[in-house]
Amino acid sequence: MNFREHCQHIVESVPGASACILMGFDGIPIDTFEGKPQAFDIPTLLTEY
Repeated sequence: MNFREHCQHIVESVPGASACILMGFDGIPIDTFEGKPQAFDIPTLLTEY
């Protein structure tokens, strides 16, 4: 099972979850799963500056 499949399982298992992103310590996303399209860009929202 890869990271995307784990993220998908989390989004589908947690009520109200819309996305799951695995981020590295440097703020770069390793893998992402978005359940439904959002009005905002989730990876950009979570990137650390």
